[in-house]
Amino acid sequence: MAMNKQEKILINLAGDVMIGRLIDQLLPTSVHNPEEAALVHQFRLSRSLHCPYLQKGKYNYETIWGNTLPLWKEGNLNIINLETSVTTHDKLWPEKVFNYRTHPDNIACLTTANIHHVSLANNHTLDFGIKGLEETCDSLEKSGISYVGASKTRQHALGPVYLDIPTTIEKLKPVPISSTTPRSSTSIRIGLLSASDHPSDWSSVPSFHLITYDRPQLYTQLAPLIATARSNCDFVIFSIHWGPNYQWIPDRKIQELGRWMINEGVDLIHGHSSHHIQGVEIVKRQNQTYGLIIFGCGDFLDDYAIDKQYRNDLSALFRLNLSISSSNSDNKKSIHLHSLSIFPVRCSNFQVNRLEKEDTDWIWIHQKLVQLSKIDNKTWTIGEDNNIVLDINS
Repeated sequence: MAMNKQEKILINLAGDVMIGRLIDQLLPTSVHNPEEAALVHQFRLSRSLHCPYLQKGKYNYETIWGNTLPLWKEGNLNIINLETSVTTHDKLWPEKVFNYRTHPDNIACLTTANIHHVSLANNHTLDFGIKGLEETCDSLEKSGISYVGASKTRQHALGPVYLDIPTTIEKLKPVPISSTTPRSSTSIRIGLLSASDHPSDWSSVPSFHLITYDRPQLYTQLAPLIATARSNCDFVIFSIHWGPNYQWIPDRKIQELGRWMINEGVDLIHGHSSHHIQGVEIVKRQNQTYGLIIFGCGDFLDDYAIDKQYRNDLSALFRLNLSISSSNSDNKKSIHLHSLSIFPVRCSNFQVNRLEKEDTDWIWIHQKLVQLSKIDNKTWTIGEDNNIVLDINS
């Protein structure tokens, strides 16, 4: 019997997800760290009446996601930047100030939210050295979560890696495959790449995909990776950890790199690192198709202190709606960026929750996105689900 096909694919993206330090200590299993455990005890004493889930034994793998969990469950492909080493190794990277890790059992936080793929190209993947990275990779593999950007081998770190997303009505998990796996008429193939522009100290680690902004070397480095992904899949996503903390407008070199990558064949740039939201940009290519740059997705989940100016406690779940046209004889699909739905969220007391559109923080996020984004001839609208909608392919 022929299977019904979806007209759209939903890709959910979030920026930095940091489940180490105090969040790790709150979870059922944690790494050994008496200092962090003592801080968690203080938080429980001071906040458990206001936040009952902080009481001992009540904070679990679902708790961290708050009321955003249904959004993740709806996604055909869910992607985050995993800003935490997943390891019990305790040897720190030398002279690094902030070091984040979570117990390998806590990878269940990700599987609970149906996280399918993570970027490991960021400034915390190697906080606990090569052994910490290797255990992170092992934990992800055991849980069936795809990753790229850092790995046990340079080839895997550079990517691309591929996921086939079923286009049938049934909610089936994306399947990791190789570029030589025959294409199916009942799935679309996503190619995924990842890189980071810091920290420079990790240039000594071949299995960490570090970039610098020296041209033309940078373009020479990235062009073949993008070309390989483009030739072997239907849609290309590049996740990149770029730029300094706390800067509303990305540097010119970052903007130029993003536009160049779109014109080279990347369809979506999943940007993060600034600790707060930045703007989005729609790039129209010479072939009249569109690519999308999300310069900064913000911090989705963490235990950080709040910056009152940049509001690192406010971010969003970014949902890309893809429309699929009829397939060709070789089972390649014609995929278009239909729209971007943005669901504003706030991280508070070690939990992330959606905001109502009447909330002043929702309004703040909406205004910032409009102010910071470059979307010529496109219009922001307010959706029916407390979301902000940007129509792309109109």
